[in-house]
Amino acid sequence: MTYLTNAFSLQMLNGISEAKVSVRLLSADQACIRLQGNFVSAVGHEATANFLSELFGVYVPFNRFTLKLSDNDTAIVAQYTKGRLNGELVDFKPDDFRFYEVKILERRI
Repeated sequence: MTYLTNAFSLQMLNGISEAKVSVRLLSADQACIRLQGNFVSAVGHEATANFLSELFGVYVPFNRFTLKLSDNDTAIVAQYTKGRLNGELVDFKPDDFRFYEVKILERRI
């Protein structure tokens, strides 16, 4: 499964005691291509979800939940780089974000 999220946390590794994780920097266009087809939104900030919907041209719902990645899952992370968001409305620009592809390559539980 592919997930779109606005943050990455080690808690997403789902009880793994040891793992090899791949993190790849993507352009906004590359992130958009990776999201073509089926993905689940794990974007926990409403204004960010709205902005990403506009940027990618697909509906990205606000959907805050605890994401746990499993084998073969991919997280596309839209990381806001301009500080901390506390629920406020922000006039986002594409350069305010860095995009990453995160995959679990190998893991031990």
